[in-house]
Amino acid sequence: MDLILKSIQELKKNKFNYTEYEYKSEIIRLYEKMSDYNKIRDDINNNLKTNNEVKLNEYDLKLLTEEIMIKDNSEKIFSTKNFNKIYQLNGLFKILLLENNLIKLDNTNENNFLIQTIPITEKNYDKQKIVYHMKLYLHLTNILTGQLNKCIMAIIIYDMLLRNFKFVTDHENFKNTVKLKLQEFSIDENKNKFTEVAEKYNLNRDFFDKWKKLFEELN
Repeated sequence: MDLILKSIQELKKNKFNYTEYEYKSEIIRLYEKMSDYNKIRDDINNNLKTNNEVKLNEYDLKLLTEEIMIKDNSEKIFSTKNFNKIYQLNGLFKILLLENNLIKLDNTNENNFLIQTIPITEKNYDKQKIVYHMKLYLHLTNILTGQLNKCIMAIIIYDMLLRNFKFVTDHENFKNTVKLKLQEFSIDENKNKFTEVAEKYNLNRDFFDKWKKLFEELN
């Protein structure tokens, strides 16, 4: 395990000594090797239980998100090992997983999705984590195909922004970048898609109107 981590660190350190294709190929190979190691470790720890619902720790999630960031199309992203655990970054990712048949809908309370419609303006926030997640979310929005997938990603982004609204208002460049990106996926032009997602997954149906008003007032 330590050797794999060391290899990844060395590869990143010497990134510019490789072509883009060579770098991507090698880092994917290393991450997949690490995933295999983690699977073996988890199977041992769980005494080879048939239920493979393994919770990823913060380090594993970081590796997963870094692996996703170097994928360049939907098929590669969805084939990423443990991608079906990405909902641990934000519970709304389950909608994306359900929509793409990566997990099955069940009748438990886990499918009662809550969307943030009131901005949280607390001072305390983790700047590095917010920026890191936003880069991932925007990457997924750019790479995933299909308007419904892009709509779901827009919902996840809006939700994350409202949960960290103080950060948005505190950082002018970040706020302007986000506003430009969200304009690319207009709430008005795609209201039918938002409504479709809301009806299908039993979401609060006026969330897009509240979001639109909020971001129109964001100067």
